[in-house]
Amino acid sequence: MDSQDASSSVDSVAEFLVYGQNEEEVYKRLESLYDWFLNNTKWDR
Repeated sequence: MDSQDASSSVDSVAEFLVYGQNEEEVYKRLESLYDWFLNNTKWDR
């Protein structure tokens, strides 16, 4: 993925790979990742 600006609503702004030993661990990691993303992403208007 290169660093060009998004050109449509289906362009990606981030990609993540989440793994865990079981479903509960994956779910907890997804929640943590979601919180991190919200707190560390800035959107220009």
